[in-house]
Amino acid sequence: MTRRTLVTSLAAAPAVLSAASQVQRKQRKGNLRQSVCRWCYRDTPLEELAREAARMGLIGVDLLTPEEWPVVQKYGLTPTMASGVSTIPKGVNRLDHHDLIEKQLRDMYKKAKAASVTNIIIFSGNRNGMPDEQAIDNCVTFFNKVKGKPKTWGSPSKWNC
Repeated sequence: MTRRTLVTSLAAAPAVLSAASQVQRKQRKGNLRQSVCRWCYRDTPLEELAREAARMGLIGVDLLTPEEWPVVQKYGLTPTMASGVSTIPKGVNRLDHHDLIEKQLRDMYKKAKAASVTNIIIFSGNRNGMPDEQAIDNCVTFFNKVKGKPKTWGSPSKWNC
């Protein structure tokens, strides 16, 4: 980034923040609290998705990384579910993934707690021929291993497993 680009970007910042605060939110009755999943709109710029979600009266956006949380928060939305701990192909149904996923979960948990994000998604993973019972047992092993650990990770107000 050049100095000229930086100065231009900084000069535009107040206008962007002002535009975010001027989004006209549709007033809802309050009996539905809906969010939108980022994954479904991955080709839509997040800024545009957040602006339109706020305009429609949605409460938040699911499956965001910590770097994306500030974008939706500036529109008054909640990052409703953190993403990035495991993947659909590589999840907790395989014992050899447990240590890495636990480390990623611990890191994500700290970030989520600091940003008041109360949900973190964890995928079971593709079985790739693994019998159902073994995959289930491996998932149970993982969740039993980590379910008591959040207390040592910072005593959350909510821990959703």
